[in-house]
Amino acid sequence: MKKDGFTLLEVLIALAILSGVVTTLVYTLNYNLSIVQRHEVITVAAFLAKGKLSESLNLNIIEDGGRFPKPFEDYVYELKNYASSIPDVTLVEITVKKEKDQIVLRKFYKRQ
Repeated sequence: MKKDGFTLLEVLIALAILSGVVTTLVYTLNYNLSIVQRHEVITVAAFLAKGKLSESLNLNIIEDGGRFPKPFEDYVYELKNYASSIPDVTLVEITVKKEKDQIVLRKFYKRQ
């Protein structure tokens, strides 16, 4: 007697393999999306830091801190000036944070 079709065991093995593949794909997608989101946060923070740094150098701001305006109100910055061992040169440091991610930019500039 000839039977066409799959046995229950074959179907269960196929479902187990398929569920393993789908689980791996979902995990990989979530991991890659979290990396993309983190890179976006770091890129935006770097641009905000550069803008605030150039603004502070033009206005001769010594210390400052706060939040950026909308739509970047989730980003917090802290700006500090440090004396250097070189005469008439100051180190300016800005830290921009969003949740657990942060970047720090440092720049030497000659005082006028």
